[in-house]
Amino acid sequence: MSNGHKILWRIFRRIRFPEGESGHIVCSEVETTRSYIDFCQDAYSIHFLAAGRGVYVGPHGGQTPLEADMVFQRQDGIQHSTSVDPLYGPWTERFIFLSEPLVQRLKALGLLPLEPALLRPTSGNVFTKVFNALCESIRAYDMDQAYDNDILLCLIQACVQLAKETSAGIAVTTEDANMVARACAVLEEDLLAELSLPDIARELGVNYNTLRKRFSQIQGCSLRAYRVRLRLNRARLLLEGGLLVSEVAEKLAYHSPFAFSSQFKRYVGLSPSVYAERVHKQGGGSLAANISFDGPDSYQ
Repeated sequence: MSNGHKILWRIFRRIRFPEGESGHIVCSEVETTRSYIDFCQDAYSIHFLAAGRGVYVGPHGGQTPLEADMVFQRQDGIQHSTSVDPLYGPWTERFIFLSEPLVQRLKALGLLPLEPALLRPTSGNVFTKVFNALCESIRAYDMDQAYDNDILLCLIQACVQLAKETSAGIAVTTEDANMVARACAVLEEDLLAELSLPDIARELGVNYNTLRKRFSQIQGCSLRAYRVRLRLNRARLLLEGGLLVSEVAEKLAYHSPFAFSSQFKRYVGLSPSVYAERVHKQGGGSLAANISFDGPDSYQ
């Protein structure tokens, strides 16, 4: 994997226009740990997150957690950020990219921009089905042949159909995303504080049950489990920095090194001592360990 980015497969086709200009379309699947901060492109692309988690930050600063089976768009000329959560290792995404000449033609036909920027399909199979059909259409296109309006029209229809199919899912509203982002910020302020989750809801001025449901819907775990994730992320950083297991347990206010080791192994899949040993053997950095929140979400 070069610079945290591995292309699993890629299809590239150039489309020539009668006036001599040309554009291109790319379909690809990549495995990446690369984040894009304040990113802006003169093109359009739509991405399906097949595995992993991260965060999408919109042009106005609103943050929305990303997880598997979500779709996000990189709109022409719109600044945004996407960051990969290293706790889940590299994420896998499939995407369709249209260069600027194609984007302008889609805009002229009233087919762009597509809203909202983030979508949660009712089923990832819907996106995959349309995505695969589009890839086959592009694969069959001969880039050396003369420009064919029918082929371009088929590509446009496939892209629009893709957006329509995924739009049938549940869109993440800005209000919900901001509420969840504020809750995350409160949880991140002090990992050692014994916070009452209803108190967090009151601090944010929202109904607790609403916060609990929206948080679980967007983050894919409960508020309490999210706090576990934060503590374990901090624990990993401390272990990578050379601290002993007992020192990490004390710094993060666990009742005992055993309680810390038990929770760490339950969610990370490795004991903290084994994790630290593997980090040392690879010469530092982080391990791409997967963390599951399917178990009990209480924390010691």
